[in-house]
Amino acid sequence: MNKQKKIIQCKICNKSVKIISPPQKLCLAKFCKQLNRKLYVKNNLIKYREYQRKSYNRLHRKSQFNCEICKEKLGLNKRKYCFSCIKKVNYNERYPAKTKKWNLRFTILNRDNFKCVYCGRGVNDNVILNVDHIIPKSKGGKTISENLQTACRECNVGKLDSIILK
Repeated sequence: MNKQKKIIQCKICNKSVKIISPPQKLCLAKFCKQLNRKLYVKNNLIKYREYQRKSYNRLHRKSQFNCEICKEKLGLNKRKYCFSCIKKVNYNERYPAKTKKWNLRFTILNRDNFKCVYCGRGVNDNVILNVDHIIPKSKGGKTISENLQTACRECNVGKLDSIILK
C-alpha cells in the first residue's frame, strides 16, 4: 500500500512539514510546540474571561440598583442611597424599623400606665413588662397600637399564642 503524506506549512515558523498524524498543524520543533502551547493557553484564557464576564452580566442584569434620590446606578450593592446622597438622609429615614419599634413600645407602656393588663402589677412591684400582641402574629395579628398591650413576663409566657379577651 502506498500511503501519501500530505505537506502543510507550520503555523509558527511557516516551514513545509510532512504530516505524521492528521491533526498536526505545526512542525515538530521544540520551539514551535512551546510557543503554540503558550498561544493556546493565552487565547483560551481570554475566551474564558470573556465568557465569565458575559455570564456574570447576564445573571446580574436584573439586579441593578439605583439611588432612591438621584437615581444614580449603584450596581449590585443592595444599598438604597449613593455615597453623596446618604449624608442628606437622616437616621430615621435610613433605619425606620429601629426607631418606630421603640417609639411604639414606649407608647403602649405609657398608655397602660406601665402596668400589666391581666394581673395589674407594675414597675413598682419589680416586674419585667413586655409589650404583647392581643391577636398573636402567628394567627394573623399585626404590630399596630390597637393590637398591642402591656403584660408582665409571667402572664405573657402563660398566654403563649392564645387569644385572651378582657
